Amino acid sequence: MDELFHIPKQTQAEAGIINSKRNSMKLGEIVSVKDELNRFPRTTYDHTLYSADELVIMEQNWARLVEAYKTKLLPERYRGVPEDHYGINFGTNNGAYQRSWMRQGYKMFGIEINDTMKELEAYGCQGIRASYYDMNAIGTGTFDFGIVDRAMFNANAVAQRRGARCADGRYFSEMRRVIKDGGALAGILYKNWTAQAFSELASLGHLTFIPTKAKAHPFLAFVVDFSRAPLAVPGLEETVARLGADAASPARVLDTMFYVLKAEGSALTALFLPTNEIVELSNVSGAWTVVSRVWWEDRKQEFFKDLVPRSEADQVYVKPQPKARPPVAAAKRPPLRKTLLARILPALLGRKNVPASKKRARAALS
Repeated sequence: MDELFHIPKQTQAEAGIINSKRNSMKLGEIVSVKDELNRFPRTTYDHTLYSADELVIMEQNWARLVEAYKTKLLPERYRGVPEDHYGINFGTNNGAYQRSWMRQGYKMFGIEINDTMKELEAYGCQGIRASYYDMNAIGTGTFDFGIVDRAMFNANAVAQRRGARCADGRYFSEMRRVIKDGGALAGILYKNWTAQAFSELASLGHLTFIPTKAKAHPFLAFVVDFSRAPLAVPGLEETVARLGADAASPARVLDTMFYVLKAEGSALTALFLPTNEIVELSNVSGAWTVVSRVWWEDRKQEFFKDLVPRSEADQVYVKPQPKARPPVAAAKRPPLRKTLLARILPALLGRKNVPASKKRARAALS
C-alpha cells in the first residue's frame, strides 16, 4: 500500500463548477435552507445543485474516489464481480457517492440522518433516514461491506453532537452489526478521530490504516477486514522502542504509526496515528524516548497553520448587503458671473490676469 492515501484532485472543469456554486451561494442565488442539524448544500457533492451538463462532469470526480476505494482500501474479493456484492453507505447525504458505487455495478443502500430521502430517490438510490448509531430498521448481517466516507469526526459534528455514540457507548458497533461476518468496513475519518475510535476499529478485525495526503492535518483512511483476526496495536512507548536509529528520515509515514511533522537530527516531531497526538521524540545514544505528547489541537497553530477555521458545514451564506456610502458633499464653485468677470475684465482693460501670489510679492517690494 502507498505511504499516503490520495483523495483524487479536482480537475479544472470540476473546480470551476464548484467555485461557481460557492459564489452563487454567497450571493444568495442558491438558497441555503438550515434544518435542525445545520444541513447546507454541499457544493462538492450535492447533485441537486448542478445542471445536467455540470452533473456529467461532477460524476467523473465522484467516480475517481470510488475507484480509489476499490483499488486501495476495499479487500480484493469485492473487486471482481461488483454485482455480487451489497454495500451500505453510512452518511450518504443525497446520494452522490452512493450512485457512483452503483454505476460500478454494486448494489447499494444509504443511511442519512438529514431529510434527504426525496433527493436520494430522485437520483435513483435507496436508503432510509436514520443515524448510523441506531439502525434498528436494518437487520443484522444485511450487507457485504460498508463505506463511511468523511462522515465522522469533523469539527462541526464534534461541536454539535458531542458524545454521540451507539447505545453501548461505542462508535462502530451498529455499523458492524449490519455488515456480515466476513465483511469489511472502509472509510475516511476527519481529522478529529479519537484513540477510542481507533481502538474500536482495531478490535473489529484486521485493521489497515493510512493517512491521507494533506497540506494540513491529514484524514485517516482505513479498512477493517472482518474475515481476518485483529492485530494488537502497540502503544506509543512500545512503538518508539522499536524505532531504528535512522528514524529521523525524510519519510512522511514512519513505521506505519507516525505521520512525521518535523525531523531534525536527534529530534523528531510526529502525529501518533492511533491516538491522534503530537509527540516529540529524542534520540539519546541510539535509543528514542518520548519527550512530550499532547492532543493535536493543542499545537495546531504550530504545525497546521493551513487549517480552515471552520468546516464548510459551519458556513452560513447570506446575501451580502451593499455598504452604505456617506453622502459626498458637492464641490463649492464660485458663481458663474464672478468667474466670467475674472477672466474677461483684465483683457478688456489691457492687463494680464496676474496671480494673487505675484500681486502680494509686488506689494511687498513697493
